[in-house]
Amino acid sequence: MSLKRKVLKLKFTTALHYGNNGKPGLLSTDSMILSDTIYSAICDIEPKDIDKLINLVENKKLLISDMLPYVGDKLLIPKGIGMIKFEEGKEIDRTVYKKIKKLDYLPVD
Repeated sequence: MSLKRKVLKLKFTTALHYGNNGKPGLLSTDSMILSDTIYSAICDIEPKDIDKLINLVENKKLLISDMLPYVGDKLLIPKGIGMIKFEEGKEIDRTVYKKIKKLDYLPVD
């Protein structure tokens, strides 16, 4: 069974605020929205169709992923811990290393 995948690029025309992982205050920001927040929002928008939505999700006919950032046509994913490796014994430019270390996201490709 192969899943059909669809990538939706959302561009918001106004500021967006949502409950972000228990972080207090309206000034806290995040660059991604977790899938459970998206699911809850869909449930709130169309409560009359909630049984249909629950059935699709429970039967794995609808999978919702986290919303992740993108730049232009480049889709970005979170950088994993220890994801960037350097060749052993090779000299590393410390400024490049520090820049890479500060990255939160990497292009999918």
